[in-house]
Amino acid sequence: MTPGGDCGRLGFKHSEETILKLREAHKNYKPKRAFDVSKKTYGYDLLTKTIVEGESIADISHKTGVDYRSIG
Repeated sequence: MTPGGDCGRLGFKHSEETILKLREAHKNYKPKRAFDVSKKTYGYDLLTKTIVEGESIADISHKTGVDYRSIG
């Protein structure tokens, strides 16, 4: 173990070649957001007897006006 919580990488440096490879590999990288990869969520509203479609339980909660903790 080394001081400072650096997981044993104290003084480690990538070579210039490795740095260039990392830059090239991440040039077009775009982080995924949760709603970009999420699936549709469906809920059944007992009051109106309709199916509600949304991106999440929170989204269905906003659409129906029902507390999200009551949706399961």
